[in-house]
Amino acid sequence: MDTRRMRVLPLVLATLLLGACAPMRWERNGYALENSDKDWNDCRRQSVADANRWLFYDPFPRTYFGRDAYGRPFSYYRAPPFPNRFMLEQDYLDNCLRGRGYQRVPVVAEPAAPAATK
Repeated sequence: MDTRRMRVLPLVLATLLLGACAPMRWERNGYALENSDKDWNDCRRQSVADANRWLFYDPFPRTYFGRDAYGRPFSYYRAPPFPNRFMLEQDYLDNCLRGRGYQRVPVVAEPAAPAATK
């Protein structure tokens, strides 16, 4: 491999990794979610209820048995997509907010105010 590529590759990887750590916030048409407690509370309440419903009706993964089109026996394991309750609630919350028109945008740092001079 070319030495130039070897020098550039760590820089590209570092840029990608640091870019993934940027703080994000929910926003709709320039209106931040922090200003709308109603949407946040409604979606939070709904996500908790949906997670409770899903965990109550399907708390354990199952193994299913059957036969394929040729009559051969088979089985497959159905694992829950989010075995962690927090992940399940967060997924429902994200879907609810996206359904209401919000999207995640990076937080832009406000420019510092100039220092007062005497």
